[in-house]
Amino acid sequence: MNDHHASRCDNCETPLVGAYCHICGQHAHNPLRSFKHAVEDVFESFWHLDGRIFRTLRDLLVPGRVAKNYLDGRRVAYVPPLRLFVILSLLTFFIGKLTIHVDPVPMHAANPDGTLQTSDIEVGETGIRSAATVDAVLKARASAFESLGELRDNPFGQAMLSMLGPNTEQSLHETTRKRLIELKATPEQLRAAGYDADKPWAPAADSPITSAADTAFTPAPGEGWFTRWLKQRGERMRQNANAIRKDPDMLIKLILGAVPGALLMLMPVFALFLKLLYIRSGRGFLEHLVVAMYSHIALLCMLLVNFVALGLGTLVGGTAMAVATNAFAVVLFGFVAPAYLLWMQKRVYAQGWIKTLAKYAILGSVYTVLLGCALIYAVLAGISS
Repeated sequence: MNDHHASRCDNCETPLVGAYCHICGQHAHNPLRSFKHAVEDVFESFWHLDGRIFRTLRDLLVPGRVAKNYLDGRRVAYVPPLRLFVILSLLTFFIGKLTIHVDPVPMHAANPDGTLQTSDIEVGETGIRSAATVDAVLKARASAFESLGELRDNPFGQAMLSMLGPNTEQSLHETTRKRLIELKATPEQLRAAGYDADKPWAPAADSPITSAADTAFTPAPGEGWFTRWLKQRGERMRQNANAIRKDPDMLIKLILGAVPGALLMLMPVFALFLKLLYIRSGRGFLEHLVVAMYSHIALLCMLLVNFVALGLGTLVGGTAMAVATNAFAVVLFGFVAPAYLLWMQKRVYAQGWIKTLAKYAILGSVYTVLLGCALIYAVLAGISS
């Protein structure tokens, strides 16, 4: 049988009328029987998908056009929203992982005005190792513990210390003890400093500080699965903390890896609030979900553009380029994105400006809180993954 003029569909045996089966949609050509057809099939599929992506991205430049056309039944020209969201999420946060870079810095304590102090734990620990006399070691230890105390007085520092666990204080003490021994401190000097030449430093029995081994995850008999899950997450957080201190880029990668999942969970909630705000619009939940997805797709496109600009700025280098990139991000997400979403809401739901602005303000406030929760989740999920 000549596959070019097949009388029946190879897939479902339906009599063919034209080049495609009207039941299952399979092409009459069999690409496995002809190299020419195989090549044509690859290029046809590529250009068909490519054209839909470009048409979708082109129409996304006009706020609400894609969502309104899709809801009105003109869908064939566009990539389905969920598929496009997944594609853009993968691409955007992949580019983000490549372009966002954080230089390794010591843990700093914050002054009351929010500025960073130059005295920090890591500098103090380095000072202990490089001190040339017993008195210099003790002074370096005092400076390091002063910075540790300042961290405990700072909310952000408390969060960092809770992640690092007891290792920070134990490390300072053990580094001090070893350096004193290297400098041949007398037994009296060691005892005066609180150390023993023959034993590693350990907290007192009544101290709230415990060893790293004691804080490791050990499930207790009869614990529920949720309690075990929380403990496992906490243990992973502690294990990741030291690596993050040495390589802050690791934290960025972990967070960016968790953000797509957080946004995917956020969209149905966003759609639910649209449903409540436009309960008389006659649209079902899934239609509001389409609006929510295309809203997030537009934001992902802006974020992708920002990541690309950030990457180009990094390649070019220079303070002026960094300032320009930061200014671009402020304009994009401070003005363009809110205006885009407002215009989109007005076009899709076609209500007057007063009602649209009121509902936009309500939705924006709720979404800001939800987005903040999603980002917190992304941070915690990233650190504890």
